[in-house]
Amino acid sequence: MTGYRGDKSRPFNLFEFSPDKSFARNIAFFENFSGYIQADGAGGFDVLFKSTNLKLARCFEIGCHAHSRRKFYDCLTTHIKEADFILNLYHTLFDIDARNKGKSSDEILKSRQTESKPILEKIREKLLELVPTLTPKDELLAGIKYFLKNWEALCRYLSDPDMQISNNDMERLIKEFVLVRKNILFMGSDKAGHASATLMTLIASANRNNINPVEYLADVFTRINSVKHDPVLLRQLLPDRWTPRPPPVNHSI
Repeated sequence: MTGYRGDKSRPFNLFEFSPDKSFARNIAFFENFSGYIQADGAGGFDVLFKSTNLKLARCFEIGCHAHSRRKFYDCLTTHIKEADFILNLYHTLFDIDARNKGKSSDEILKSRQTESKPILEKIREKLLELVPTLTPKDELLAGIKYFLKNWEALCRYLSDPDMQISNNDMERLIKEFVLVRKNILFMGSDKAGHASATLMTLIASANRNNINPVEYLADVFTRINSVKHDPVLLRQLLPDRWTPRPPPVNHSI
């Protein structure tokens, strides 16, 4: 099950079922898409940003600093001094972004350029110094290579206040499916998997748009058959456009 989070103009949380763990459905999902995509650095996503034969418009990768930071956290027991140095810089980097919550776009952009950018450059400088001192199989070197390989993507959020420093919101969305999976255990069939993804999409999108999922689904299920052939009316049932019907007027005296 793959989760997707739309941007502010597409305020939906979407789940998509796949019968296997390949990236085929992820690639198909973004066919003809043009814009920014934030994901972890899994190699299966690389085709989205490099391929020229998938009918893809120009896609740009936004790196995830939570995934990058985690690789250095995993080295705390083997490279205490080096990992601690990098993690302290990362702590400052995330703290800056936390303090920017609620500020204007101009303020966020200025903060990222004047405060965050020098810290990122300092991390990169330190990692380049460490490379010659490590053996090829060192786990710290693996973390360094991840950071350096994704350097451009990891810096991309600095130039756009709407971009996130990490895809932690996506990680939290995936937990919703994890909790569901603990209860249902098995889907039963691929058809049931797709149906489950659709229902979880509606529930997660309702939550994102601050509406009660139970009230929302109860209303949608009673109205959808009467509007399913009218695209305009059908779109009004989307979580970001839905408005509950007024309660019936009581004429009793």
